[in-house]
Amino acid sequence: MSIDKIVLAFAGTVILVSLALSQLVNIHWLWLTGFVGFNMLQSSFQVQAVMKRTSQNSDNHPASQLAALLQALPASPSAREIHRLRVSIKRTRAWLKLCHAVTDSTPAYPQLVTSLRDLSHALSAQRDREVAVQTLTKLVARYPGKKTQRLVDVLSQLIAQDLDSPPDITSLDSCIAQIRELLPTFTCLALPRQPQVAVIERRFAKMCKAGERALGSATCMDLHAWRKRVKTLFYQVEMVADALPGQNRIQLRLDKLGRCLGKIHDLCVLEAMLEDKLALLQPPLTATPVFKRIRRERHRLIAFCYKHYHRLCT
Repeated sequence: MSIDKIVLAFAGTVILVSLALSQLVNIHWLWLTGFVGFNMLQSSFQVQAVMKRTSQNSDNHPASQLAALLQALPASPSAREIHRLRVSIKRTRAWLKLCHAVTDSTPAYPQLVTSLRDLSHALSAQRDREVAVQTLTKLVARYPGKKTQRLVDVLSQLIAQDLDSPPDITSLDSCIAQIRELLPTFTCLALPRQPQVAVIERRFAKMCKAGERALGSATCMDLHAWRKRVKTLFYQVEMVADALPGQNRIQLRLDKLGRCLGKIHDLCVLEAMLEDKLALLQPPLTATPVFKRIRRERHRLIAFCYKHYHRLCT
């Protein structure tokens, strides 16, 4: 028997008992009948309000937002459109992981997760090239030098060669079509708050362990894995804001930590991209000053990440 049926059965029992007592004991037992009837009437209005609020917020569902963005996506999207789509994909994947207990039993779940991951990776390549040029420019502004500036101009031109034309995503049509087909299965899916909070508590513990491992090794791979856990947890905390005590404080610290780890990721991407570009140059070009500045900035940001980690996990 569901909780709703139990409540109705209990209310009916109280009404019948109070009516019997009003006839057998005292007429004032009818006040109990009126009290139960008033509570049932009030509950009906609360259910209507919740249903109305749910219908109004249906467009805020991660799957609904992603479906709308994919529907309006042009063949050659701008950098801003790509960024919005990537954020929406991350929110949808975080929501699917949060609802894993239900979605895992859905046959479409593994197909949707795989398609979302493939689309996100394909869009990340264009974003990484754009951010690499910006990161290189900011790096030189923080650590200026005449020789370094001339070297950066050459390196920026090498990276920017791939940014002359907008990205063409027609090759991803099959992946996008599959996501559009699968998303409606999950748009109405929801879970009670308490199980979601329990999932977040477990993921928070795993995030702290990943942070301890990343700060110990300080490798780009471990830091990137930690960043993905932090961003996923940030979106999930946002989704269960009503049921999680201290949500604003936790979300603010996760956001700061995620931004700091994002800058480290951009530096790692820039370093790998420069190594690939320089390996193709003839004659070879020495970019040691730039690499030194990249590593110096990365160490500075790791120190900030440790401070945020200490506030979150200890």
